[in-house]
Amino acid sequence: MKKKIILTCLVILVSLKSFSQSKKGDVRLTFSGVPLVASTEGSSGLSGFVVKGSTGYFFNDKFSIDISLNYTTNGDIDVDGISSKYNSYSFVPVLKYSFVNNEKWRLFLEGGIGFGTIKYKANNEEQNFIRHEQYSGGIIIMNAGVGADYFFNENFGIQFILPYLNVENNTSDYIDNIYAGLAPTIGVTFNLN
Repeated sequence: MKKKIILTCLVILVSLKSFSQSKKGDVRLTFSGVPLVASTEGSSGLSGFVVKGSTGYFFNDKFSIDISLNYTTNGDIDVDGISSKYNSYSFVPVLKYSFVNNEKWRLFLEGGIGFGTIKYKANNEEQNFIRHEQYSGGIIIMNAGVGADYFFNENFGIQFILPYLNVENNTSDYIDNIYAGLAPTIGVTFNLN
């Protein structure tokens, strides 16, 4: 049932009539994913992913503001010799500048700063200890990168972004940097007007 509802919503969004060239007043909805592939505290290589949902509004033909809500999970962390994981939720406003903006392509630069929360746990619940609580808390997210939207029709396209992502824990005395590196993002985008 859930799959049918999602499929119906996607069909409705794709069938909406509008121009794919971004212009003042356009609203976009994007769903994307990010594999975490750079250094992470106590780990390296592919260790987690981010799921992003964002809504963007073009306040002129070149600039837009996106509001991104994100969920992150990373299951390959070593906390004082204990195999651990973290889950995080964040809110990141992003400013985008479209330097190419036509019917098929939109190439852009983006940058944003946001905040969120992170919770550490042992992969084996019986091994949870005080350090997991000490690592948990508030985070600040900063990103800057370049991206492209390619539209298959007037309303539906794919998106690729290559940002540098830096996530810092701003409430813990025990851990500073949670993630720093490239965060290649792939998703789908819908024009809503």
